[in-house]
Amino acid sequence: MMHECKTGRADRGFSLVECLVAMVITTVGLLASAQLIVVGVRLQSESRDVSAATSFARAKIEELANYAPTAAQRARGGSLTTNTANYNDIPDSRFTRRWLVETAPTDAGVPVGTQRITVVIVPKQPGLRLPPVKVAVLEPAT
Repeated sequence: MMHECKTGRADRGFSLVECLVAMVITTVGLLASAQLIVVGVRLQSESRDVSAATSFARAKIEELANYAPTAAQRARGGSLTTNTANYNDIPDSRFTRRWLVETAPTDAGVPVGTQRITVVIVPKQPGLRLPPVKVAVLEPAT
């Protein structure tokens, strides 16, 4: 008994055009996945930097809050926009930390009997993408 060989369209393999279309679709998918990986790595890096900056700001707030209200470290002064002697430091090679101590009734918006301590972290390295990190607290002044 002889078997007939069917030559109908259903038995044919992929055509060259179909293979090219499949390769283009696969390539586009792989490139999109690669872009997602790059974006994910960048966002993770930014998140790490924000977390570190927030920790440094909170640590300085805690340090200043542990001093007596009349201590030299909590004396009124400082700046959040420029480096002022005794009111800035470099907690990490990536950041500069600045703080401002305000007292009532000298500074507007500070309740009587309190000091407002504000700490800001700014990027030290050019190109470091860091959203503003600013922490402020009210501490008793007596």
